[in-house]
Amino acid sequence: ALEHAILRHTTSNTKIIPGSISLTHATNVKPDTLLTLAPHLRTLFPYSIIDSPAGLHNGTRAALTLGDEILVIATPDLPGIIAARKTIALARTLGKPTHLIINHPHAISDVALDDISTLVGAPLLGIIPHDQAATQNHHSTQPFIHTLPDSPAARAILALAKKLIQP
Repeated sequence: ALEHAILRHTTSNTKIIPGSISLTHATNVKPDTLLTLAPHLRTLFPYSIIDSPAGLHNGTRAALTLGDEILVIATPDLPGIIAARKTIALARTLGKPTHLIINHPHAISDVALDDISTLVGAPLLGIIPHDQAATQNHHSTQPFIHTLPDSPAARAILALAKKLIQP
């Protein structure tokens, strides 16, 4: 049962359903199979976030099919922008509203931050800055928004979360 696959992080109370680490399972993800989980997830949680790989793989298509709203997180370099544009185009063919989040902008970028939203065709929801504190916290068992709540990336993530849950 799905409930048996749910892991709970003890301090943040975040609940996670891990994906398979098997390459065979990852390449055989089918949207129809995942669609059967969506109604059940809706009874368990008010919000679900489905993380999918970049690019137009079966896992990405399945996640886009499941989502009510799509958040595309992209880095501000050409490969990231191109992947975001393709993902947003696919989400649009599925009739899904999409938003863009820019992750790790840096001083030297392939494209000006102001132009990325226009290039990918989705409104900019927020920017998560590069933050050395988050990088240093990578191996911690605690989310850095708890251990380093005043770091720039933690503040940005919390502000994005607030935007998402406000009507």
